Amino acid sequence: MLPMIGMSKLDSYKCAFTSAICKFSEAIIFYCSNKEKAPDNTIEKSSFSTQIYAAHEIFFNNWIKTNDVKLRQLVIESIGHTVNIMPREKFELDLTKIFPGLLSLYKKHSDHFIISQVKYFLISINYF
Repeated sequence: MLPMIGMSKLDSYKCAFTSAICKFSEAIIFYCSNKEKAPDNTIEKSSFSTQIYAAHEIFFNNWIKTNDVKLRQLVIESIGHTVNIMPREKFELDLTKIFPGLLSLYKKHSDHFIISQVKYFLISINYF
């Protein structure tokens, strides 16, 4: 999917890719947090971190600036899930961009709940 993400021009395709990456990130987090019940204990978040970070970069640097409210909401939600899978060092470097970027969204976005939820994800992850 990663090569196709960068080529997406229509907002409907961007919504589909964003939603898919968000759900995939959610599934990775769920699977890794329930390893004792999982059939394969060798799967780690780090196995997907490089690819998820590449998608996160496209979402945060390009797609979040869209005027389409639905796409922007999906991007905000996906950021909340992708940061949990990103490599720690990349997360720490990007943190100075992520927080101000999310705070600026309060002015643009009418639904503040999803932005607050992402900030909660950032604060609650085990990097601190």
